[in-house]
Amino acid sequence: MSDKETYKLLMDGKKIGRYISSSPASAARKAYTKHHSKIGHSKFTIVDKDNKELSYYGKRIKLSTPSEYMIGDKTIKREYKIEVSRA
Repeated sequence: MSDKETYKLLMDGKKIGRYISSSPASAARKAYTKHHSKIGHSKFTIVDKDNKELSYYGKRIKLSTPSEYMIGDKTIKREYKIEVSRA
């Protein structure tokens, strides 16, 4: 059995997405990465399975020197860093 939980992003009164993670902060990072264009640099809320609301601030920071890494034979270029903190 896994110790991961399910969280959902709360936007405009609707629960969207499903983010499975071992910690709420990790789920918030995943949700922000997926929806940063809609959220912007502002406060957002995720909800756990018991409908407990957890608020976070998120921002996307452009890296001065992008990092590159390989997955299989594919090169991935990381140009942004996502920072999420409790509100």
